[in-house]
Amino acid sequence: MRNRNDTIVQSQSSAAISRGHRTISITRLVATLVSCWLFASPALADGGIAGGCPTNQPCIELVAVAINGTPITPTSNVTVQPGDEIETNLFVSGWGDILGLLRGYRVDLEWISPSESGTRGAVLPLGLHEPNGDPQRAAEIDTARADYVFFGKAASVQVGSAAPSVLPYRFDVGLVDSLDRVADDGVPRYAGTFRLVASAFACGEFAYNDASTRVFTGEVTPLLTTVAGFVPLRIGIGGGECDCNANGTDDFEEIASDTVTDCNSNGVPDGCEPDCQSNGIADECDILDGTSIDCDSDLIPDECESQTDCNNNAIRDECEVVGPGANDCNGNGVPDDCDGGSDCNGNGLLDSCDIAEDTSIDCQSNGVPDECDIASGTSTDNDSNGVPDECETYCALSACGPGSCISLKAVAINGNPIAPTNNVTVARGDIVEAELWLSCWGADIGLLRGYQAILEGHDAVVSGDAGLVLPVGWDAPLQLIPCNSMPDCPFGTTCSAGQCKGPNHLPSLGAFIDMTRADYVLRDIDPLPIIGTTTLHYFIGGVARDFTGATDDGQPKYGGTLLLSVSDDACGTFTFDFVTMSMFAESEFFSLNTGFSVVPGTQPLFIQTLDCDCNNNGVLDDEELATGAASDCNENGIPDSCDIASGTSPDTDGNGTPDDCFIAIPTVSEWGLAVLAILLLVAAKLRFGFFEVRRSTRA
Repeated sequence: MRNRNDTIVQSQSSAAISRGHRTISITRLVATLVSCWLFASPALADGGIAGGCPTNQPCIELVAVAINGTPITPTSNVTVQPGDEIETNLFVSGWGDILGLLRGYRVDLEWISPSESGTRGAVLPLGLHEPNGDPQRAAEIDTARADYVFFGKAASVQVGSAAPSVLPYRFDVGLVDSLDRVADDGVPRYAGTFRLVASAFACGEFAYNDASTRVFTGEVTPLLTTVAGFVPLRIGIGGGECDCNANGTDDFEEIASDTVTDCNSNGVPDGCEPDCQSNGIADECDILDGTSIDCDSDLIPDECESQTDCNNNAIRDECEVVGPGANDCNGNGVPDDCDGGSDCNGNGLLDSCDIAEDTSIDCQSNGVPDECDIASGTSTDNDSNGVPDECETYCALSACGPGSCISLKAVAINGNPIAPTNNVTVARGDIVEAELWLSCWGADIGLLRGYQAILEGHDAVVSGDAGLVLPVGWDAPLQLIPCNSMPDCPFGTTCSAGQCKGPNHLPSLGAFIDMTRADYVLRDIDPLPIIGTTTLHYFIGGVARDFTGATDDGQPKYGGTLLLSVSDDACGTFTFDFVTMSMFAESEFFSLNTGFSVVPGTQPLFIQTLDCDCNNNGVLDDEELATGAASDCNENGIPDSCDIASGTSPDTDGNGTPDDCFIAIPTVSEWGLAVLAILLLVAAKLRFGFFEVRRSTRA
């Protein structure tokens, strides 16, 4: 039985053969050799590899160098057998006298007509002889060869092919440096490889010739063309005779005389073709006549192939997985209901098919649809967008949500690093080191060329229940805090003109930008850092002075450091956020060259302190209340003495106990009304009793 691929190739060429083996058009091989403007350097050309090139003329040769992987003496005339693979090489030579130095070349190879130029069958590019073959396998340029024309030089190499057309193969090589060019030393140089396969039952001579547009251009005659000579390749198959049954009579004569049959009219006697059932009819004809079924279109009758039926549905597995309505969504050759795969989302498709057909996404490539990972708890989806969190960028998961963002995160307490956090618990007197992080600006402004972060200073420092959290060195005038007297003003400030005011501050002690950090957002693009304050806000920013910008890679970038001091009487939660919209100033990202800016979202820093000692006696309020050392008669979690001192509860009698802890004592007027009510009630009772006595006596 002959090779299965041979039968396929024979079928591919049968239509052309049926039109008459002598009417097939003789084909062309077009090769173009291009060089560039190089200094003249005379060279000798003593003929090509096969000796067919003329002397001192540009020439291209296509010569056979191996058969079925076995090297042969390079030749322009080779004899092979049906099914053989022929490796051919392109060689170039003789450009020196006409073109000077070679800078580049291009060879276009046409194979359609040459492949059918023999008596029967075809000589096809490697790969195309297979079902749904890929002709890309046929061509390459081996730049590592020592005889490669541009060996060791910085050449730009391209080998392209297309579907069968006029010029399906193109070999392009051009030097990048026009001064790095090649002299013609008289030795033919390798330029490319082209592999061919002779089909089953091929016979006759296949001639790759007729190169009608061979062109060189060069430095001696710049921008002009020179036609190159061409040495054709001739491939003789089976000694040129067509006698597949080796009976000494030409196959075509036997067919013409009806000595043998040729049911598919391909010029091959049926007795030479595969007949897997041994019924005297070529398999292809059994299939064409409907006598046999070929569900997978491999030109082999189904009855001659495997008859597996894994799901017992009376359809051969190989047939069930091909054609319209194929039961093989993942293309693995196994019917889906025999795959043993899961359908985690219950949509009737195997998980692997959901993923292959993009009806489900598998962002982690773990073979499970994302919705199933989320449903099972294997993956989290905190933003409920149907995408596992591990597959999303920082931008998608940040508290700012989609879009640009400024975060303030605590990174150290009293100089000791901690895991970056937006929620930190500290003790009184602690120094909190916080960093400014910038992220996710790309979709809004493209490249970041500047930023400005403005802290809500006056609101943040007094946002807790008691005390302050101030930037180090910033005893700031806390304006907009009204006051009537000194006790109304915090942290050593004074009451002046109805507002709390304090001394000037030293912002350089509390804020800085470390531009040497590898994660600094404007690193290596000549930034100008900005640190400043007003009585209301704290400014941190930077500008790219050279008009370049920072790319958003989806990860937060460092933008500055702020040191915050927790006062000795601080208590509660202090919230440090940024000004996002203001009539006068706002936090923003911007591009210098366009002037375009955007107000980012913010992720504030929350500083919590549990050290609440309202009476400053060195004992925490919670401890005092728990031990009974302090009373809390109104049960508000604050010692009574602090309620009175702060004015939360009055103490009108000065006994140290909030008035709201006592039951109200009626006033004189209230007593009078009460006494009168009692007297009236007694009189009524006495009157009622008198009448009852008289009634009983009469009775």
